[in-house]
Amino acid sequence: MKLSRSQIEVLTLMNEGWALCASGGFYATAWLQKDGCGCGGSTKTVNVATKQALSNRSLINRKYGFPTTTYYLSQKGIEVLRKV
Repeated sequence: MKLSRSQIEVLTLMNEGWALCASGGFYATAWLQKDGCGCGGSTKTVNVATKQALSNRSLINRKYGFPTTTYYLSQKGIEVLRKV
């Protein structure tokens, strides 16, 4: 499975404990946050298309929340990351 540099970066940071957070709606956004969504850690912006590509490939799982959805590295994501 070929991944882009941004997809690899997101998976790597998630593996290091960063959480992938997203809000939906008309102005959808996605970001990585150290120590978990809403916990005050450092943040990095993620392109919504990158998040969607990882989700479509089942490399991340989501836990719905309002107003923020949190994504976690799936077992498949961990396995793919080991091969990179």
